[in-house]
Amino acid sequence: MKKITIMLMLFLLCMANVQASSANIKEYVEYSSGEKDDGSIYLDSYEDYEKILKNVDEQELYKADYEQMIKEQIEAFKESTRTQTVKARVLETKNIEEYYSNDSSGSYKIKYQPLKVQILEGEYAGQTVEVSYILTADTYENIKVPSVRENQNINVILQESNGELYAYATTIDAAVDRSGYVITLSIITIFILLVSLGKSGLKVLAPLALLADLAILVFAPSILAGKSILWLAIITSILYIFVTAVLKNGLKSKIIPAILTSVLVTLVLTVLLAVFGNIANLCGITYEITSMIEVFPNGTIDFYILYLSSFILMSAITTIDVACEGIKIYEENGNKNAKKMLKEYTANKIPAVIGILLVMIIPKYLYIFMSKYGFAEIINSEMLLTDIIRILFLTIAITITKEVSEIMRKIFIEWFLLQY
Repeated sequence: MKKITIMLMLFLLCMANVQASSANIKEYVEYSSGEKDDGSIYLDSYEDYEKILKNVDEQELYKADYEQMIKEQIEAFKESTRTQTVKARVLETKNIEEYYSNDSSGSYKIKYQPLKVQILEGEYAGQTVEVSYILTADTYENIKVPSVRENQNINVILQESNGELYAYATTIDAAVDRSGYVITLSIITIFILLVSLGKSGLKVLAPLALLADLAILVFAPSILAGKSILWLAIITSILYIFVTAVLKNGLKSKIIPAILTSVLVTLVLTVLLAVFGNIANLCGITYEITSMIEVFPNGTIDFYILYLSSFILMSAITTIDVACEGIKIYEENGNKNAKKMLKEYTANKIPAVIGILLVMIIPKYLYIFMSKYGFAEIINSEMLLTDIIRILFLTIAITITKEVSEIMRKIFIEWFLLQY
């Protein structure tokens, strides 16, 4: 009898817990439609969603998830390493083939060139492997990619799987090994400069080498680290202006007006460019840039500052040249003919510099014109305006440098000579 009583009490206690649980569940799983939960977690309306959340701040939850995702992405980016790319020589080429397939994004065709290559470096040096060299750059085959030839060196990515070695061609813009050609052309260029220009050639090489070193060793790492390079651009420009002035005019008092002219023109026009950019709501960001760095999670790049910094460098490079030439022309020809000669020099300088810049940026605008944009879209395009406005301001910089250099020369040379 005692055992039966204990079992009955336990049974009643369990039933009471079930009822209590049902009552608690009913508070938040009875849907707006009047139905009750059958064990699945499906919501009929936003009202049910609010019942479950109660006092939970969903924005805080989403923010925490987002911050955790960004943190994981950055850590993964820092820890990731690029697959080693090695040089290989093309031993045999085959006819171009086509491959058709379909995935979630739609149907596509890949055109490729089968190759047999010999690896030239690394632990697999000497081995031969089969490579598919991709020739498809876009869906509609509007972009023609040249095929490779026998005995040509290319870059391949090696991957070992289940004891078997596979080789893949790298991206289209880095597939061919061009390092030897670039080095050879650089040596030829330097040789021609030295032979043709003599000491003047050395004066050209020094500032160019300075800019190349700064771009490779300082600017690029700073940008990739997400750092602002405005002050770096200012310091670099001042250093470039000083070095160029000394090389062109010597370490004499006459370099002072040239240096001040270049610094003053660059400073004033940079401030005006910044003001104009703010009024025009320019940010320096273009679609081509966003497509390149959208998967780059490490740091923030201020493209407006990059936009201003690039102008500072271009302005410093061009204005110091005009300023130094102005001082030199007045020194060698006197006031009578110098003004006319300096005007001619400036007039010849502008189309040379601006023409080169315009030719360099033409490929970027193929997208705008091929997309059949209207006039309003073209004239307001960030990609178009950031380049055109820089070029216009650079034209102004070169032009007024002539005027400012004449004023500075009178103040710091003629006035100085009269006083002492």
